Amino acid sequence: MHNYGKSTIGSKDDLEHVPVSRPEAFHKKYYRPDNAVLVITGRLDESKNFGIRGGYVRKIARPATPIPPDYTVEPAQDGERYVELRRVARARK
Repeated sequence: MHNYGKSTIGSKDDLEHVPVSRPEAFHKKYYRPDNAVLVITGRLDESKNFGIRGGYVRKIARPATPIPPDYTVEPAQDGERYVELRRVARARK
């Protein structure tokens, strides 16, 4: 079964039963200045770009506690993976 069409954060029922402390702990753990990425897109003049960025992004002290490392290990990417699924179905009207 594929996950397309399902909510990325869970069903409404799931969300209503999550203790408030869980998302608060997640936010505190990962939403930090040392875990942020600034993305600027478009046709920009590099010299002006850095001036604009400096006006909106200020230096924020890095928290004393580092982000814990991930415990999952990415498997070796040793070649192409391919899956093909075929089935007979009728189109809906």
